[in-house]
Amino acid sequence: MNKQWEKHIQPILDSHEWHNFSWVWDPFIRNYKKHSSSQCRKIDEALVDCAFDPASDELAIKAVGIAEMLHSTGISSRWLSIMMRRGLKDQLANFTIEDNKSRYYVSACVMYELKSTIPDIKSIIESLEADQSNSNLEKANDSYFSLLNTCYRALSELND
Repeated sequence: MNKQWEKHIQPILDSHEWHNFSWVWDPFIRNYKKHSSSQCRKIDEALVDCAFDPASDELAIKAVGIAEMLHSTGISSRWLSIMMRRGLKDQLANFTIEDNKSRYYVSACVMYELKSTIPDIKSIIESLEADQSNSNLEKANDSYFSLLNTCYRALSELND
């Protein structure tokens, strides 16, 4: 996946000439629409592939953030939104507590208004709370509590 990132995503990030900018928003909002539809499709494919790549948590988190930003500003393609929704559903269905990307995936479910993931999010909460009540405190670190809080917030926002 790193090759796709370097070929399709990094050039957009590197295209911004200012020093003080948001590493995602400014270059992508400014340059994404300048690409042809076939170039955008390749960028979208790279984002989806990187977002759900088990080999690199760092790139996955960045790709999810970029896809969310494109979606929230209304400039993402329909295909990107569909594929991100599908990938997020799959990720939550195969959730593992050890996955560092989990809270980003749960948070993205809110952005994409994936109410169908509510049972999966509830299951994650139950799993986390069971670990906590079983005195499995070695798992109770900052990322554990961050994931738990993200899940509660997501449920609150998805349930409106």
